[in-house]
Amino acid sequence: MASVLTPEDLVNRFSHHPPLTPDRAERHARVRSESLILAGFFNHFLPEGREKSLAVTKLEEAMMWANAAIARAPQELAAAPGEAQAPAVLETPAAAAERAGFDTRPDGAAVLALSTATVGVASAPKPCDA
Repeated sequence: MASVLTPEDLVNRFSHHPPLTPDRAERHARVRSESLILAGFFNHFLPEGREKSLAVTKLEEAMMWANAAIARAPQELAAAPGEAQAPAVLETPAAAAERAGFDTRPDGAAVLALSTATVGVASAPKPCDA
């Protein structure tokens, strides 16, 4: 049986939900920065093709749903399990890109430069051949 959408459901789904607190803004930024890291990994290590494109699209979709979960929460979020409080510093997209191993050139373009520390292995694996 299909669920019935109320007018309130529709308004909630199609309204902008700005972060109401610094904690929520930080959580949104964290979701985006962690998604960027995985997207960079996918872009560097997966062979070009439909499957890679779908993987990146689904990651983008997952990021959007994760941010919707934060934005649409009816009350203030509790700290994540095992975390006393949300990160104290809001990470900028540039800082996330740097942490993800992107080397930003003066023209603003980002080039992936994964280090062994970024991928967490003894030696960085080579990207797949297309």
